[in-house]
Order: sequence, then C-alpha cells, then structure tokens
Amino acid sequence: ICFSECGYDYECLLGEGCYGSVFKGIHREDRSKKAAIKCIRTYGPESYLEVDGEPRPVLAEVAMMLRSGTSCSRIIKLLDWMENDVGFILIMEVPDQSMTLYRYLENCGSIDGGTASRFRHQLLDAAKHLFSCGIFHGDLHLENVLVSESSLDLKVIDFGCALAIEDEPFESSDYHGNEIFCPPEIDDQPTFFAEPAYVWCLAAMFEKIMKACETNEWCYIIRLCLARDPADRLRLHQM
Repeated sequence: ICFSECGYDYECLLGEGCYGSVFKGIHREDRSKKAAIKCIRTYGPESYLEVDGEPRPVLAEVAMMLRSGTSCSRIIKLLDWMENDVGFILIMEVPDQSMTLYRYLENCGSIDGGTASRFRHQLLDAAKHLFSCGIFHGDLHLENVLVSESSLDLKVIDFGCALAIEDEPFESSDYHGNEIFCPPEIDDQPTFFAEPAYVWCLAAMFEKIMKACETNEWCYIIRLCLARDPADRLRLHQM
C-alpha cells in the first residue's frame, strides 16, 4: 500500500502486528540507503496528538516518535512520515545485521556478564530518555528491542502502544502491551502511572538477560523493581 509513493522499493517483510506491517525498503535513487517502512491502516477514529511544528494533530505513534527526537541513539529514529487515504507511512532507520533482543538471547543461549551489563545500561538509558520526553512506551519487551550483532548496540522500536505521560494516571484499559511483561497494577487497579510501569518492564527484561548470563548479581535490584505494589518499587533514577 505504500511503496508507490514513499520513494522506496520493497525488499522484504520485517514483521506484522496488530497496528500495521513493517517492510525493509531500498531507496529508488540511492541504492545504498535502506529503511524500515511501517504501513498503518486506519479503520476509524484514531488517537491523534498535537506536536510542535505540525499544523494539525498527527497519529499518536508518529507524535510520540517526533517527541522522542533524534538525540538518543537507543531509540529507533523516524526519518520521515506521510499520510494518505489508507493510513500512515512511517519511514524509519533500519540497523544493519540486527535482530530482536529476544531472538539474540535465544540464538546465543548464554552471554557473558559484560554483555549483559551493557544491555541493562542501554535499556535503562532508553527508558529514562523516553520518560524525560513525556513518553510511556506501553509495550517495552525483548521483541521490541533490536540488537546489532556487530556492535551490540540496542534500539527500542514500535511506538504503536505509546501514551503521553501528561495524560496520567492512565486508565488500565488503555494498556495494550505484551501480556507477559504487563505490570500487575494493570489487572489490580483501575489506573496506573508510567514510571513504576517502566520499572516493572525493565526488571522483567533484566531478569531474562540475567538468566542468559547465569548470574545472580542483579537479583536484589530486580526483586525491588518487581514489587507488586507500584509504590514499593525503585524509581528509574535508583536503578
């Protein structure tokens, strides 16, 4: 639905989800340039937000990526976007030789402590950046993080479930993220807040990474971050 107008030729399908499909594309005029092309069909009223510099409200996913900016290398960059009669087209950077963090851990079986620590710090940096920008990612888990096989750099992807933090407390019914990494307050309470939810999701990922490197080094911190009561968890700056 998009390659005829976005300036890229189809190369392969990268993934499909509830909110759209993502393809890898190669630029028609500069064949050295590649990008991830996300096509989002809209079927009715969608969530739109105002963004500085835009003449009218834009799709929330686009708004959240624009709000994140380009200063944090741990967040996938939005290169361009457009709207047509069918929906939205997002053109994003595509890291070379990358895979999801989930797939990387599955393929490796085990990783060393240095790699695990590097992953932890990068994930924490990403969450802190998004929080400081007023963004709750809403679906932070291992399959929404890309890892470069050569550099081991991480990038958080997929802002389809993101929420603007100025709207908190959020209705628990507005959480549409991965159920496995879902903070317990989503089921326990009618509303929830971004920071303790971030802390829970990060700790759940840290737990998976810790198992891959067979260490108990982070057990105490993880336990404090996975407290069922959000008020009992560490804050982001304490992690």
